[in-house]
Amino acid sequence: MRVRIAIGSLGLVMATACNQRAPRTAAPLAPRAQHPGESVDISAMSATVRNADSTRPHCPVYPHAEASLTVSGVNGLIQYRWERSDSTMGPLYQVTADSAKTKPGAMALQPDDWTDNRPGVQLTVEEYVHVLYPFDVRSAPVSINAKCY
Repeated sequence: MRVRIAIGSLGLVMATACNQRAPRTAAPLAPRAQHPGESVDISAMSATVRNADSTRPHCPVYPHAEASLTVSGVNGLIQYRWERSDSTMGPLYQVTADSAKTKPGAMALQPDDWTDNRPGVQLTVEEYVHVLYPFDVRSAPVSINAKCY
């Protein structure tokens, strides 16, 4: 028996979009209610398109988004992933927060790096960081515009 798999251009982009791997032990946890004094803030959001340093950049180009996380009153695991307006969801990442031991400040999150290799197609995507645990929080969007030739 032969099995044939065909992936269209959108499927290929979605399959290769988040090329970073989440830890194998990361299993999604159910969110809980936010307690008084707890906060998780996503800040310092930025986005660039690497290899797009001319008016007609050659393919591929590499969209890149990054952000930082600031926590207060939260101890333990924090799970998050990058999500895009084109319905692409990145892998689940986790960091550990310990308010008693961690100095105040922002923790850099794993960036979202992917490849766009579609000549002549204008790509406009908004990216978000979605914190799934300990409670549900979404960042403001950061916009990415890319086109290669």
